[in-house]
Amino acid sequence: MDNSQTQSFVSRRWDESILPQLVDYKVRIPPGGKTGALVETLISWQTSARAQPFSTIGVDPDQLAAAVIATEKMLNLIAARRKARP
Repeated sequence: MDNSQTQSFVSRRWDESILPQLVDYKVRIPPGGKTGALVETLISWQTSARAQPFSTIGVDPDQLAAAVIATEKMLNLIAARRKARP
């Protein structure tokens, strides 16, 4: 799949209006700076101005991977809500 095909698939699969906006982002790194320590990323999302924000957490030794895990959890929540609709 080339880049244009990927963008087309994503735009058809995920209507931007249903994707929440990132409201807050926190990274917790344990003191001491030991290699291999787990990093916790807490991301808060909001689907609309009137909606209650919700949060997802990712944990991994790598800060970027922890953020990706938290984002993936948000996408899974949105997909599950969408699937549960009649």
